[in-house]
Amino acid sequence: MKQFLIGALMAGLLGTGLSILSPMPAEAGGCPACPTCPSTKTIEDGHIRGEMVCPSCVLKKEQGAKAQCSIYGCPLALRLDDGQILTFLENDQSTELVRNKAKYSGKRVEIKGRTFPNTQIIEVESFKVIP
Repeated sequence: MKQFLIGALMAGLLGTGLSILSPMPAEAGGCPACPTCPSTKTIEDGHIRGEMVCPSCVLKKEQGAKAQCSIYGCPLALRLDDGQILTFLENDQSTELVRNKAKYSGKRVEIKGRTFPNTQIIEVESFKVIP
């Protein structure tokens, strides 16, 4: 089944003239891996603050999403004061924050890191819980 889905995806990409090996043009958002695309950027002053939340639970409570956290678990994400929710690129620096719901859920944190073009993803360099 997995091979069928990969084949169907590839056929769909080829049918549209797109290739997963070709970088996107910079005007389309691009990718940080090639010289013509916009690069990653450091968050303003290198730090961003917000509350650690389960985005699925937030969407269920506030917008009626059909999240099933009791079955699939609650991933943690950062909710900014303006309501925007940012997810984490999991790495050695973010694993503790992302996977330790009991310790960080509902806590305000300050994260030093960077974001990527056309995403709502943070790559964490370091973090700390703030009062």
